[in-house]
Amino acid sequence: MKFTNKYFLLIGILFLIIFNEFVLVYFDTTPPLSELALKKIRFLNFVFVITAFFGKFIFTNTPKFILKFKKIFSIYILPSLLVVIAMDLGLNFLGFGYPSNYIEEKILRYPTPMDSFSGKPNERGHNEFGFRGKFENKINYLSIAFFGGSTGYLGEPTIIENIKLNLQKKGVDSNVFNFSSISSNHTQHIHRLVKYHDIFNFDIVVFYGGWNETLQYENYDPRPGYPYNFFFRNELSPIKQSILKYSSILGEFDLYTGIISGKAKLVLSTKTEDWEKKIINKYWRDLEVANNITNKLTKPNTCKNPLFISVTQPGDPPTSGGKKIWSLLKQSQNKNFNTWSHSDFTNENENVKFKDGVHLLQDSRNYIGKKISNIIFSEYQNYCN
Repeated sequence: MKFTNKYFLLIGILFLIIFNEFVLVYFDTTPPLSELALKKIRFLNFVFVITAFFGKFIFTNTPKFILKFKKIFSIYILPSLLVVIAMDLGLNFLGFGYPSNYIEEKILRYPTPMDSFSGKPNERGHNEFGFRGKFENKINYLSIAFFGGSTGYLGEPTIIENIKLNLQKKGVDSNVFNFSSISSNHTQHIHRLVKYHDIFNFDIVVFYGGWNETLQYENYDPRPGYPYNFFFRNELSPIKQSILKYSSILGEFDLYTGIISGKAKLVLSTKTEDWEKKIINKYWRDLEVANNITNKLTKPNTCKNPLFISVTQPGDPPTSGGKKIWSLLKQSQNKNFNTWSHSDFTNENENVKFKDGVHLLQDSRNYIGKKISNIIFSEYQNYCN
């Protein structure tokens, strides 16, 4: 044969006789051979066969092939590669691809146990727990824990600080605990409540949200209850994460198709006919669980028993899919609340001004803070005073 040499043929046959699964099984201390071991052995056997029949050709022509490849690489491949890299970097500066905001990923959504992420402790004005504000448990003060996403985290002052100021005007001093963090949802807030329930005393627990608990699933991880971008951050391999983060071309391609990350398959398997209904049901289930935790685990500071208050925030979804989910959330507000106080602010759009679909301007934050403080003051007079 043209490409065959008898020495390569003999060496290949000899290795096949020695290194095969029927012989090597006798050297295995825990037979039978594992699937991984069998795959590796069969791959080696394939290499031996190729070497036996084409060894002469490979060793004779390899130097020629390397020289030819070097010429093609230097003339065609390398210049093209440099152009693509330059385009990739340029598009990244223009905002294409996956967003890679260092502050948000490393400081505002810092990985934490139980609740997935929160603010990084002692950074950007965060306290030792990773949240805004000073946490104090002064005796004879009404203690209020406030759980929200970015709408609860942002503001000067924040919504909970507004609540504190308004209660102070009514003669009620309060300890406030702002457990809000960027992008967090009520499923995370449940874990966060459990995480801190025995560290601080809470008279009133407020869950303020609705957007991250519903519309966030339309753009990010679609599975109800999963944290923001859980699939990308926790289930993709580090190699895929790096490729999609730092390549604007591949990142932009994946944002539209979901092929590289596999998100397209995840969306297809998750967004079934009853997907929107599952999202709404999860929202109310989380509030019910939070109410149970408040009543059964938390210890009050001044009230006889802790109280749970939930508020569905105002919102103005920009997309048709978002409007559909938001409409279902608004329709579900007509429930009987026998075990906790719930307030629907989804009809407050005429009284507030939005920075975008969900975030409010500061005057509107003040307005929301005043409304919630009135609710808290009413509950305080009825059950605590």
